[in-house]
Amino acid sequence: MKSDKDKLHKMTVGKQREKQVEQGFFDGRFVQRAEESKKVFKRKEKHPKKDGK
Repeated sequence: MKSDKDKLHKMTVGKQREKQVEQGFFDGRFVQRAEESKKVFKRKEKHPKKDGK
């Protein structure tokens, strides 16, 4: 059986989530927390292409 604490907790979490939905938390308007990696590897060309020939 679930206790009264569980029911109370569910109600409070539900209210918080409703407020967040009203503010637009879950519709993708906020910036993602993940950042792009700064470790980008670029290979140098050993023999650059000659345009004239």
